[in-house]
Amino acid sequence: MLLIILKALIAAAILVAVSEIANKFPRIGALLLTLPVVSILAFVFTWSRHGEMRTISQLAREALSTKC
Repeated sequence: MLLIILKALIAAAILVAVSEIANKFPRIGALLLTLPVVSILAFVFTWSRHGEMRTISQLAREALSTKC
């Protein structure tokens, strides 16, 4: 349960930080908003749960796959 709360706090902190930067510097804020932050967080959280690179590489391949 503590891990879920920690994940939510990290995601909220990133959103607040990007929003504040976007208010002061719109171009930098737009650049930060287009970064795949969600994918990076998913990779980190998946690695922290499973601890094996095979799971991460499969997740990355599926995220970058162009198959429909």
